Amino acid sequence: MLIISSIDNYKISHIETFVTSLNKSGYRGEKCMVVYRCEDYVKTFLKNFGWNVIEKDPQGEYIVTKRFQHFAEIIDNGYKVNRVLVTDCRDVYFHQNPEHLNLVDLYIGQDGNYPHRNNEWATKEMLNMFPDYYDSIKDKFHLCAGVFYGYTDNIISLCKKTYDLTFESRLYDKNNKGKHTCADQMALNIVAYKDFKYKNEFNNSVINLAETFWNPDTFFVIYHQYDRVHNFFERLKTKTKKLI
Repeated sequence: MLIISSIDNYKISHIETFVTSLNKSGYRGEKCMVVYRCEDYVKTFLKNFGWNVIEKDPQGEYIVTKRFQHFAEIIDNGYKVNRVLVTDCRDVYFHQNPEHLNLVDLYIGQDGNYPHRNNEWATKEMLNMFPDYYDSIKDKFHLCAGVFYGYTDNIISLCKKTYDLTFESRLYDKNNKGKHTCADQMALNIVAYKDFKYKNEFNNSVINLAETFWNPDTFFVIYHQYDRVHNFFERLKTKTKKLI
């Protein structure tokens, strides 16, 4: 397995939970961090924990979108692995070893326990950026681009197609490629459902806590957006002895 992530102008404090929880989980696979603006001491910290640090230039594009192109290129050209986990790092906690994740073609964590049309933020953004696709996904779960995994070829294809589709966003401005939008997540939803015929099957691999109801009695391998939950680690501690 390969775990790949990216950082831009983060301090160690921003990624320490991510790095140390993965280390303590017992993970023994490959690790790659794509870095944009990054201080040397942060790179050293990552290397000391066994991360392959690859520096990239966003070439004036919005990094949140550009990373998908870089992920696809790096995975395709630099790694011979069967499975890949793409993940954010600032707000991700590994509760268990991700090598134990289910063997599936593709898994993308849902963003909320309800259909896209009931997600006010996602509905607004999709109608702003890709209105022609809205009707085809409004009754499906909105998917989060923060954590997803699957077989390598599927991840490469998903990243490439997501990146390419962002340029079709109604808000794309060729004169301002660095414009901040969430076109990446909207594009990922479209690609997943249109090209991959994705069928959401909620399991205990990943939970996106910003919009998804969390029952602390149910444990997950990966907790994304844990910083959105007040006293997250204290609440988790009452249910398990496994803490970072």
